[in-house]
Amino acid sequence: MTLAACGAEPERDGVPSAGGGGRKASAEVENEIDQYIESVGVWAKCMRKEGFPFTDPDSKGRSEFEGDARKAKADPEFTVAHKTCEKHRKPVPEELERRNAPKVSAKEIKKRQEYSRCMQEQGSPDFPEIDAEGTEVSQEWDQNTSGAKRALRICEPILGNPTVPPSERKG
Repeated sequence: MTLAACGAEPERDGVPSAGGGGRKASAEVENEIDQYIESVGVWAKCMRKEGFPFTDPDSKGRSEFEGDARKAKADPEFTVAHKTCEKHRKPVPEELERRNAPKVSAKEIKKRQEYSRCMQEQGSPDFPEIDAEGTEVSQEWDQNTSGAKRALRICEPILGNPTVPPSERKG
């Protein structure tokens, strides 16, 4: 049982803030990540105290269960321990999630950007933009509108989901 994703080594330059558009100073970001990793350590210590052997977190905030995870998850005491200890964990910082995300190929980035443009042009103008790294630029979109539903039907083949044959697609 792993608590955080794994990925590339951290970059040390400025990064986008959660609010989008702004930038946090490198030291602020690193402090936020350090605080998160420390909170995972406190959580792991609490879980060990409750009888469930979790490792201390690594430099990427990952802590692993050193036992039979299936057996532990079926144990009602595990649920109680998890609820007891959860208060110690901070949310995973956005920058740590970004750093730990798998690298995306240039071909995949192009496909994601094409999909985003298609969604925007076919009825979901609020669909998130895709940046040069292939990541959605933080933006909420309403997927329940009729335009969004139509755009999904039309654009899904770009991602390899053939819900509408290319001959019937607009654009």
